[in-house]
Amino acid sequence: MTETSQWQHVASEDNPADLVSRGLEPSRLVNNELWWHGPSFIQSAIGSTPVRLNLHSSDVEYLEQETKTVMLVKEDSDFLGDILGISNCFDKIVRVLGFIFRFVSNCRGKKQQRVLHLGPLSTQELSNAKRHVVRLVQEVEFKEDLDVKVSSFTGHSKCKASNFKFSDRIL
Repeated sequence: MTETSQWQHVASEDNPADLVSRGLEPSRLVNNELWWHGPSFIQSAIGSTPVRLNLHSSDVEYLEQETKTVMLVKEDSDFLGDILGISNCFDKIVRVLGFIFRFVSNCRGKKQQRVLHLGPLSTQELSNAKRHVVRLVQEVEFKEDLDVKVSSFTGHSKCKASNFKFSDRIL
């Protein structure tokens, strides 16, 4: 590796890569000395290189790494009401939620390692979205029942079935 103090600046007029960006036509590159051989100082001895900028490693300022604490504020909203505002058709709500979950899934992870899911929703995605819709409805309508343990229901429960299956917080 080299030290930064060993690097030198090449001015635009001496840089062959800048010829094209300055608008030189390809037909004129064929006879262009700078394009084929580079700046003249490259061919000469190291000591004869024109010095336009001389940096010493002691002159370089290093930025301090700064850590900042940020806060995320989550606004409570009526998510179920928002979803039901889209449509009152259960299948449509499930599909919309399925695509929302897919979008979030496609955005997560490192870009290089991400596997994008495209096309129609899979049965697994639809099933996951359906469970989520049912859970949302039950969290609103059966909040008291979900807050207590399964074995200790009170008499004022909205849930009419005495025996029910409780998994994934779904009655």
